[in-house]
Parts: sequence; C-alpha cells; structure tokens
Amino acid sequence: MLALTGTARGESGPTGTSWPDLLDLQRNCTLIDSFIWTKIMGTTLSIGDRAEVTTGSIVSANYFDAIGVHPFSAAASSRAKIQGGTRIP
Repeated sequence: MLALTGTARGESGPTGTSWPDLLDLQRNCTLIDSFIWTKIMGTTLSIGDRAEVTTGSIVSANYFDAIGVHPFSAAASSRAKIQGGTRIP
C-alpha cells in the first residue's frame, strides 16, 4: 500500500492530490495494480434538537474491490434481522 500526498508552495502542511493528477498517475504507472481515492470528513447529524458529530469517508468507486473486501450494509443487516434470517443480501 502506498499513500500519496503533495505539498504546494506557501502551504504549511500537506495538500490533497487532484483527481486529474491521480488519473495521470493511474495511466502512466505500471507498477501499481490499483489506485484508490479516499477523503476522511466530519459532519454533524441532527434530528430535532439532538446533534452528534461523526466521521466518515468518501471513497472512489473501486475502493472496496482494490482492498479486497465487501462493504457491510447496516440496512441490509437490519432487514435480515427483521425478516428472521441471518444472510445478508
């Protein structure tokens, strides 16, 4: 696994790599099997007067295939429990 980030002149820390730059790397680099993109973000979820801060990730379409796992769907798990089954569709 390789993490790629960049720096820009005048910036005090690392800056993100642009999508066009990642596409260029994917086209021109034959040593790496898969390129994935992820961005960790925070958000506030609220219902009425209750609010909670949480963290999540935005990922590229090939993210789960590239790392070799299948995403878990909490909604599918809840449906299975309600229907009395244990299999996740």
